[in-house]
Amino acid sequence: IVLLKPGTNIYINSGGKLRIKECEGASTPTIFMSERENTPWGGFIVHGINSHLDATHTIFLWSGGANLNKHDKNNYEKNYGLGHRTEIPLLTIGSDANVRLTHSQLIYGSGQAIVAATGAKLYINFTLVKGFTCGLQCNNATINIINSVFTDYPTRETRTNNILNYEDSDHDAMYIVGGNVSILKSAVGNAMDDCVDSGSGPGGILNIKDTFVQSCYHEGIALSDN
Repeated sequence: IVLLKPGTNIYINSGGKLRIKECEGASTPTIFMSERENTPWGGFIVHGINSHLDATHTIFLWSGGANLNKHDKNNYEKNYGLGHRTEIPLLTIGSDANVRLTHSQLIYGSGQAIVAATGAKLYINFTLVKGFTCGLQCNNATINIINSVFTDYPTRETRTNNILNYEDSDHDAMYIVGGNVSILKSAVGNAMDDCVDSGSGPGGILNIKDTFVQSCYHEGIALSDN
């Protein structure tokens, strides 16, 4: 278990490589978590040419950060949410960066789970992404999701009696703009906005096959603009 203080960000820059795996087999995963549930620890920022994060049998818990103040230019202009949302995500994947998640869990964060910028590459297999303000936000990235589950946006876990009142606040399971995105043999659902929103901007390739898309307040698959 790695205990992290509030607001801690882990940077992987150009040429940097970080591999995280189980301690002694699948029954003893590595866990990144904050010291307390109500004080999220921040996230990983993978940025630059040939930067890599590879996580296997890893649990990421209580991450992210609250809304950035638009008047705080030092932070707001970092554009963590690529214009869609303003919270600090668990995984920020910059241009030409690579992230691979296998047999892992990303659960209960205060911001978005994953944000992937133009040129980023993301591979997800047998992974649960649950309980964030938004599951995936990507702009012109290459994404492959296989045998995985995206659910609960936002999370119900911290609500009294599991009651979650509706709010119109872009809580999509996935918000996709351009790029090449493939979702195979997976499940996407339980979102307060769309399950899969194509967003606006240039068209791309969206391939969804053998996948459950269910239980969203608005569209299951929203193909807008181009």
